[in-house]
Amino acid sequence: MPDLSDADSLLLASSFDLSGRQIDNMVRKIEIEGILNASPIGLTIQ
Repeated sequence: MPDLSDADSLLLASSFDLSGRQIDNMVRKIEIEGILNASPIGLTIQ
């Protein structure tokens, strides 16, 4: 995700225990949903 800031990258890395494949799958799903729904891609952490 090229628009992900360094701070957001660090927050995600420290918050979740995910493999590279899991991250890749999530990014692809989010990108496809953004294209299909014409909605911007963003990051929401709760």
